[in-house]
Amino acid sequence: MTAGSRTKSDTWILEPSIQCVEFLAEALKINTVLQRSLIVLGGFKSFLTLTKESFSNSTRIASEVDKLLREQELNETWAKEICRNNFHQINVHSVVEIWTAIEVAVEDTISAILLNDATTLVKIGSTGYSNKILQNPAVDILQAKKVFSRWESYLRSTMTIGRAYEYMLELLLCFEPNETRAGVLTELNFVRNILLHRGGTVDNRVIDEAPELGLQPGQSIHLSPELLLRYHEFASSFASAMAGAATKSRYMFVEGERAS
Repeated sequence: MTAGSRTKSDTWILEPSIQCVEFLAEALKINTVLQRSLIVLGGFKSFLTLTKESFSNSTRIASEVDKLLREQELNETWAKEICRNNFHQINVHSVVEIWTAIEVAVEDTISAILLNDATTLVKIGSTGYSNKILQNPAVDILQAKKVFSRWESYLRSTMTIGRAYEYMLELLLCFEPNETRAGVLTELNFVRNILLHRGGTVDNRVIDEAPELGLQPGQSIHLSPELLLRYHEFASSFASAMAGAATKSRYMFVEGERAS
């Protein structure tokens, strides 16, 4: 299908970014609930003790509460440790989720464009990337993703990941790039990689990819709620900008409209 032959189901350009927006909103809710739950869990022993005293005449209930009290010792220790670390352990998982949502949305959007608009290959070629894979239009999603991956790798040789993503979307959609946002996305990707591959200990790349962290090589990343919120806000801004660009693109239409 080309950009000029649209059908009733042509919302494909919007779906990846909308899913990303929804996922990011859900991720923040879950993180907030987990933080509050751990705070409560850290002081839950007093409540259980009072409950046992209130039902002292019921052997069955008292026995069940005793089980909870025994479990509470370990749970309380763990919960208090995470609270003392300002929820770093939970925020680590949230950062991985946030970056994954962005990465998938970009890949799926550009792969979908490759599948639905043969002229995309010409635009990609105009960026300097040249490969035999560009000689024929993508015929399935696997081939489209292969084109995306190789084009991304080519751009990454001269620009950061945040800038590369914004440049790709600017070329193919009505996407307005933002230098500050691109910088934060690059930092987010750096933090995600360091947490997963180096246990949180930064290397020399921190100077170029995450200077705002203020860390030196060999130091460790600590993910505070404030830092996580910063990443979430910029990731959400990026996802919303993607959705806006998709809505304004020539790939969107109202039912019965024919593309020019």
